[in-house]
Amino acid sequence: MKGKRGRTFFISYGENLECPTTEATKTAISDYCEKEKLQYFFGGITAHGNNLVEIDGRLYEAIREKDAGANTWRIRCKEY
Repeated sequence: MKGKRGRTFFISYGENLECPTTEATKTAISDYCEKEKLQYFFGGITAHGNNLVEIDGRLYEAIREKDAGANTWRIRCKEY
């Protein structure tokens, strides 16, 4: 929907990785949700190869990206 601003938040992998795998992404999301006591469910992969995850009833695309400022990888969870 044009003009709609979705929710976005970031999750750290917690370690320096060369390039995070899909499994590393799922593990980081699971660890974050369990720590924050959030319900979550993995729902597949997008056409771009990103995980889809439902967190507390909202669907997010989990985008792996390099945080250039910190020179580490992170996950950008963008409402889908």
